[in-house]
Amino acid sequence: GFRLKAAIVKKYRLIIKTMGYVGWALFWLLLWDIAVTVDFMLFLNAKINLPLMPLTLLGSALVVLISFRNSSAYNRWWEARTLWGLLVNSSRSFARQVLTLVDDVDGEINPIKATLLRRHVAYVNCLAAHVRHAPCPPEVAAFIPAEEFQRRDSTNNFSNDILTGSAALLAKEYQAGRLDSIRFARLESTMVDISNCQGGMERIANTPLPYPYVYFPRLFITVFCLIVPIGLVESLGWFYALPMMGKTMWPALYKRLTNWVRRLFVPPIATILTVDKLAPAETEEMMVSEQRALIWKALRDRLGLHGSQVDAEFVE
Repeated sequence: GFRLKAAIVKKYRLIIKTMGYVGWALFWLLLWDIAVTVDFMLFLNAKINLPLMPLTLLGSALVVLISFRNSSAYNRWWEARTLWGLLVNSSRSFARQVLTLVDDVDGEINPIKATLLRRHVAYVNCLAAHVRHAPCPPEVAAFIPAEEFQRRDSTNNFSNDILTGSAALLAKEYQAGRLDSIRFARLESTMVDISNCQGGMERIANTPLPYPYVYFPRLFITVFCLIVPIGLVESLGWFYALPMMGKTMWPALYKRLTNWVRRLFVPPIATILTVDKLAPAETEEMMVSEQRALIWKALRDRLGLHGSQVDAEFVE
């Protein structure tokens, strides 16, 4: 029961989020469809006969542009997801290396370990806000010194500053002799991997798709949505607004409703051939053809003859 409720709530939230993106566009498109249908059927005296060739050409162009745009957007999303996964793995490696490679002090746990781990938590949270072009969250103040947190508005890349401060702390541990050169180099290599992940995510966040790839699909889609009602309303009449409204606003419900109406009113196609309604000559020809096909198959299977060796005379 709880899982079903959670799944329903999740699906409802996805629907609300989707309608937040396209809800107003679908609403205005619905009003345009209704206006075109009503105007054409009731008020327009000179009927407009729009040929289907512009719709076909524009639809073909839309397929190419939207397919390219979707592929580019998916590639960017997948690259960002891969970089974030690498950041998660590098963060785990960094935490493990801090706990195992940094020497303790006088038999007690070195306090720098907790400091570095807390700073890395602050770094990840600050980076997540940075790539979204959002301000640094206030929760970060609990993991770093207060004077350092106050400098968040005076720098262009506060997450990188946190990472630089962690590197400076590791350098002090190396100078104090609690890290040898090999272990220090290994920790520095992990931090370089983290920095590379941050650079890749910043490149994706700060480099949008080229403007023509955004402008032209939007322009063509707008023109297509405007001329489709004009091109189809003459052939569909009053039935144009209902299918367009159903396919636009409630596609799943519209599909189930049309399937139910089709099963209710459309008779099934007959697949049984009534031989008694055929002419005797046609019936005899059909029976002879069927017998010849059975004889030809039996000769080929039992005697092992090839298809070219079993001709019509041999069958007779």
